Amino acid sequence: LAWLLYDLIHIATMFPKLGSWDMVAHHLAFVSCCLFACTNRILPFPFCWLISGEASSPFLSVRWFLKETGRGSTLAMNITNAVFAIAFFVFRVVLYGLGLFDLWKLRNILLDTSHVPKSVVWSLLLLITAGYGLNLFWLKKIARMAMGGRRRRKAAKKN
Repeated sequence: LAWLLYDLIHIATMFPKLGSWDMVAHHLAFVSCCLFACTNRILPFPFCWLISGEASSPFLSVRWFLKETGRGSTLAMNITNAVFAIAFFVFRVVLYGLGLFDLWKLRNILLDTSHVPKSVVWSLLLLITAGYGLNLFWLKKIARMAMGGRRRRKAAKKN
């Protein structure tokens, strides 16, 4: 949670250079989910598959480093883009999607939990679902980015 808040502040102070409204929404939604789930002591398993999505983040950081140090057109960047895209797909699309499917299957059990207000359960379900939609939106951009590196290499070889 502390890292998310730090990153949100970092994005806000550098806005829009480090990220646009989609990044702000992503961070705010995840912080809200953490607070809702922790204060009501629910959803520890979904937190595990949600946080596993951060396994793609180190590659995003490496990508940023390469770009900022003038290595945006290198083989290292192409490899980083590909690995980032694969990690993003595995963790933020496949694993998240499976977890989300399971979460919606269990929604009636969650709604029947007496100590948790139904509004909190619905808020969590909708925020987590919206987060998946955001990941799908990003996936298109990430796939184009990863494939773009290959197209640039092929174009360079032809010339």
